[in-house]
Amino acid sequence: MLQQIIYKIQDLVKLRQFLIVAVICKEIVLNKIRETLVILNKTKWKSHL
Repeated sequence: MLQQIIYKIQDLVKLRQFLIVAVICKEIVLNKIRETLVILNKTKWKSHL
């Protein structure tokens, strides 16, 4: 019984670590997309001028 509880806790810890990593990756990707959009907007405006 105790063993199963320990396994469950370990699974939750792994899941939590995975979620943290996923959130960090998402933030990095979103920042890159934002940077790319800003650069594209700047070049677009320059070509219009």
